[in-house]
Amino acid sequence: LMDYTFFQKLSERVDASEGAEKTRLTQLRDHLLEITQQLDQATRETVAEGAKLLQEIINSPSPRSAVQEHMAEIDEVFMNVLAANMQKAQQDKNESLFERLAMVYDEVMGMIQQGLPPEVQFVDALLNEEYPDGTRAMLQENREVVTPEVLDLMDQMAKELAQREDDEAKETAKRLRDIRTQAMLLA
Repeated sequence: LMDYTFFQKLSERVDASEGAEKTRLTQLRDHLLEITQQLDQATRETVAEGAKLLQEIINSPSPRSAVQEHMAEIDEVFMNVLAANMQKAQQDKNESLFERLAMVYDEVMGMIQQGLPPEVQFVDALLNEEYPDGTRAMLQENREVVTPEVLDLMDQMAKELAQREDDEAKETAKRLRDIRTQAMLLA
């Protein structure tokens, strides 16, 4: 919220004010600038820690083992650093680095997947099946898994995905709603 425009408008208010109000607004602006600088510094440090961890993992003799050892340290920032590095390696056509980074990504995602409840794993597997034939076959093979709770989970996941800004999430939400409809017809 405290972007350039915010500070520009606050500065305009400081310039337009007088006396005690000007002093108060100036102190407020200075305090907010200090907080913003502290947050920026903390963000830089967090990204640097994520980059350092990524380097440690990809340079280890066994990146898969390193991912397992450091799973508790892997967070959204790490995943963003990993994605940015994958994109850079791809742009630079550094295939060996890209493959190593992709292997780390796959290992992390696999470990995350293993930690998910069985219902979420099932929905994720459905999303990875070909629609409509693959999903229909999977639903038929796993009728006992298609419970009202799983249908509710699919509905909730679709709603959450639909609220995101990116087109891929919206497309996944539509796909999930279609699969849910298939599941309801089988029940």
